[in-house]
Amino acid sequence: MPVRLDERQIDVGGLFPSSDVAERKSFITALEGARRTSDAAAAADAGALFAAFSISSTADDFARRLVDGFMLVEMRGDDGVSSLEGLLTGYATPVVAASLRRDEKFRFPLIGDIRKSAPELLDAPRREILASPKALAGAIAWVDGPATWALVETNGTARLVIEGADGRTREKLISRAATNGKPWTGLGRALAARGLLQAEGFTLADVLRVSRENPAAAEEAAMDNERLVFFGEVAEGNFPPALGIRGARLMGGYSCAADQTVYPPGSVLVIVRKRADAKPDEPAEARLAFVMDAGGAIKGPGRIDIYLGQGTESLVRAGALRESISVYRLVSRDR
Repeated sequence: MPVRLDERQIDVGGLFPSSDVAERKSFITALEGARRTSDAAAAADAGALFAAFSISSTADDFARRLVDGFMLVEMRGDDGVSSLEGLLTGYATPVVAASLRRDEKFRFPLIGDIRKSAPELLDAPRREILASPKALAGAIAWVDGPATWALVETNGTARLVIEGADGRTREKLISRAATNGKPWTGLGRALAARGLLQAEGFTLADVLRVSRENPAAAEEAAMDNERLVFFGEVAEGNFPPALGIRGARLMGGYSCAADQTVYPPGSVLVIVRKRADAKPDEPAEARLAFVMDAGGAIKGPGRIDIYLGQGTESLVRAGALRESISVYRLVSRDR
């Protein structure tokens, strides 16, 4: 249902990217990526937003053009659940040590795209795939622990740092190519089911700590996840790749994973933060995000996973992010 973009309810000026060069570059790159979507309506909205941004020199200018030129649309799922009852989490690209060969340290495989080489395994559960010599022969690399293994599969991309026999390191960039389509069980949930974590409120730091302290239990917990991710290698200039928009890349702080049956690739979202301590007359904080990814656990109109970038700092922020939100699609009045 369309509603007016009201500055009394939402801090519209706060949607304008800051003067920080890196942030503005991320915003512009994500916006340009959204404009390349094959969905005509999403491309029109992104194009109108680009035009508004291009002629706005201040946050106030940008806010006025958004109010005059756009509407907010509440989305609903097939079950009637509203996007106004949403949850925001985060994800990032880990940078991890890896090996091209299995050994005593690096025992956990990142399986390559076996859709052509072993199609009979594509819908098999994790344990069956990992018992197959054919699947293991297609491993892109091996990592050194169940937490690292789960971290790479959960986030869908990784920079693998591989040390050669000469002591030199090189990087292999990988991204999710497909999955076996089985149900997803996060490592934290599986550890909680074993009584090693509280059922609610745990963070990535908690999962990593418990995994270090209980390596055997963590390995079994990782195997509880029936969904297995198949990876492909990606060139530096295309990394991390967007899902559903050819040639686009994920940009920290602006790209997001959403349910693409609700929000087509390239959709522009306004994510409004719900704060328990907010004053009644205070406009709510909000952020713009562009739908450029999807995820097995990201279902329904209110479930959003924001991409926060690459490396340890981004992973820590992503692991701690869990906010109640309202989600709107930003729609141009001209389309």
